[in-house]
Parts: sequence; C-alpha cells; structure tokens
Amino acid sequence: MNGKMKNICISGLLALSLVVSTFCYSQQTEEIDPLVSQLRIRGEESAKAALALVKIGAPAVPALCKALENLDPSISDEGDAAALFGIATTLGKIGETDYETMKESVPSLLRVLQKTHNRKARALIVSILSSPFFGRPAVPYIMAFLKSEEERKPSDNQGFQRTQQAVSFILIGIAEESPENAQAVLDDLSGELKTAKRLFKETLLVQITNLAYRSKNVVPILEQVLQSETDPDMQEYIKGLLKFAREKSR
Repeated sequence: MNGKMKNICISGLLALSLVVSTFCYSQQTEEIDPLVSQLRIRGEESAKAALALVKIGAPAVPALCKALENLDPSISDEGDAAALFGIATTLGKIGETDYETMKESVPSLLRVLQKTHNRKARALIVSILSSPFFGRPAVPYIMAFLKSEEERKPSDNQGFQRTQQAVSFILIGIAEESPENAQAVLDDLSGELKTAKRLFKETLLVQITNLAYRSKNVVPILEQVLQSETDPDMQEYIKGLLKFAREKSR
C-alpha cells in the first residue's frame, strides 16, 4: 500500500469513528431524560435507571442537575423524595470516576439544600456530599459555591445561613473519614484565606474552627491568621474563635 492510499484509509477510519461516536452520543442523550424520569419511582426500575445513567456518565450530568433543581423545594411529594435520592446518589457515583462533573453537581445539590426546609432532604444531601461518593474532591466546589453566594448577597439570607451550617456538617463528615482527609480539608480552607474578602474570610474561619474537634492543627492555623491580621475587629473575632478551638481540641 503506497503512502497516498494509506493516508486515505486512515482518514476514512477516522471519519467512520467520528460518525459512530456521534451516533452513540446522540443515542445516549435521547435515553437520558426517560431514565432520569424513572428515578422518581422507588424500586427495581429506579435502580436500573440509575445504573444506566452511571454508565452514560458525564453526558447525563446536565439533565440530572436540571431535574434536581426543578424539584419542588418542599420535597413533600413521594416522587420528589425518590427523585432526590436517586439523582443525588447517581451524581455521586458518576463523580467517583469523573471529578470534573462535580463542577456542576455540587452547586446543584447545594442550591437544593439552600431552598428546601425539608429536614430529611437536607440530611440526605449533607450525607451524600460528605460520603465517599463526593468527599474530599468536592471541597473546592463547595467553597466556590459559598464564595459566589456571599458575593452576590443572596436575598434568601436564612437559606444561605442554613447552607453554611450544613456545609459545616459536610466538612466535618469528610474530615472524619481519616486524618489525611482532615488535613486536606484544612489545607483547602487555609488556601482560600489568602485571597478572601472580609465576609468570606469570616465564613472560612468558622469552618476551620469547626474542625477543631477533628484536628489539633486548627489552633496553629488560627494563631497564624491572628498574627497577620491588622484589622482590630477581625483580631477580636479571631480571638473568640481561638478560645473555642482551644477548648474543643483538648
């Protein structure tokens, strides 16, 4: 086979591969919406749908996030409750093998957490975000969400405060998995401190202080922040957090 013929064959194979992959992708995307709808039904059909969506992977994430955010905030309907569980766990399983999908899935879960008053729904989201499904790799996306929400000054301030409280439980849950996890979470939070503005800095310091139960490194971090702080009000604020951290890390 001469060089020209060889190039023609290679080009043909590449074109065929592109057509096949495009067809497969199109076929997958057509399957996604019906599969997501099946997550509203508890039982075998829902489990099969979740497995199929996990197999599809990243292409299924936008539809899952959209369905998640379209749930009624009350989560009082049985179908909504089943869908929340199915969508959240499916997103978590996809995220286990494709961390990039967390950029979409973590903010969607936190927006539902912020909107809903349903305690069971909130507990489920906290549990899933702090589980190995998401865990340590989700921390940067959790903090990015909090930062963006503070910057835009959410009208639902109570909802945002509930989310901050829930994030504390999520981070503690992740830190409890292992000493390595605890240190990694602290490193993530400390790294954000370097460029954080006043309000977000306060949030970060509270989240760091809450980890005093799990790590003795919290006190040295707060002491270092106090030494470099020049604002008298912030100095007093940090001293209060330090007192709390020292008591809890004994």
